Amino acid sequence: MALYLVETIPSVHDEIEDVPLQAPTDLAGLADHSVNAAHGARWVMTLSPDLHDDRQFSLWEAPDADEIRQVMERFGFLHEGTVNIVAVRQWGPDDVLETEKSKARDW
Repeated sequence: MALYLVETIPSVHDEIEDVPLQAPTDLAGLADHSVNAAHGARWVMTLSPDLHDDRQFSLWEAPDADEIRQVMERFGFLHEGTVNIVAVRQWGPDDVLETEKSKARDW
């Protein structure tokens, strides 16, 4: 499974009349699906920047971005705003140091 970073940017409406009537999101249903998913897209976690930034960034495991969109649609999360889905790779200091050690051994 690949890792994906999903940025959700909420829609901004000037007046309450601008907001289309939608079924509520099912966060508990998404959580249950993700904990019990044996295949397909699985929500891993979400990060919120701060009180002045309404965006959310969530990490997903999925075979492809379309599977994430399908799960988000099923639980009502696509009508809340714009969603940007990007495939990512996780790496950090240990990975860099291991690569440097490998280069030194190859010399």
